[in-house]
Amino acid sequence: MNNAIKKKMTFFFLNSKKKGVSFAKTIRVRKHSDPTAKKYTAQVLHVGHDCDLAILTVKDEKFWENTKALNFGGIPQLQDSIVVVGYPTGGDNICVTKGVISRINFVTYSHGLNSLLSIQIDAAINPGN
Repeated sequence: MNNAIKKKMTFFFLNSKKKGVSFAKTIRVRKHSDPTAKKYTAQVLHVGHDCDLAILTVKDEKFWENTKALNFGGIPQLQDSIVVVGYPTGGDNICVTKGVISRINFVTYSHGLNSLLSIQIDAAINPGN
């Protein structure tokens, strides 16, 4: 990303599962690098009911200090290497697993009518991720 684009960006985003924020009155987040770190109030920007995702942001700029953006690539291909990152149920620490893409398909999710890109992977995804 070039500097001209960076200067125009005013929002940073977090990704969450919809069910984790749907009925919440307050959402508090912290950086994964420090389990004792200050918690910040997050706001829901969008909920994708048809794919069980939510986009959040934190307005306090201190939260974003020393963070790096994730670079997203194009559409994955069969046998591409992947990394799964998340916080499984019952834990406060980040969980990381690796694997490969074994199938690419379009699936209609239970909460929508649209077909969305779906991938099958061989990496373990723990409950709650």
